[in-house]
Amino acid sequence: MHRRLALLGATFAFAVPVGITAAPAFAASYPDKVQSEYLKGCKQGAKKEGASAREARVFCKASLKCLQRELTLKEFGQYGKAVAKGDKTPPHNRVVKRCVKEAAKAV
Repeated sequence: MHRRLALLGATFAFAVPVGITAAPAFAASYPDKVQSEYLKGCKQGAKKEGASAREARVFCKASLKCLQRELTLKEFGQYGKAVAKGDKTPPHNRVVKRCVKEAAKAV
């Protein structure tokens, strides 16, 4: 299961809400709406990859925690916009991949 979740990059990207900028650049956590939209999309993507409800919940919470630690809200939004446009190498991709890998280990 860890491998499948670690490969979740494409589905994971669709969980990133687009058009987010209304928060301080270095907020301790993203606004509630951003968090809930991310978790909803992430869980749907993880389940499509074969994760159980529990695995999806653990994975998505861990990935969100990592993203909030590593990316400002603005950077998180930049990544989401680039992915939505079909960018194969979006900004901050290394950080996102690292967070996906870290979250997969938590499952």
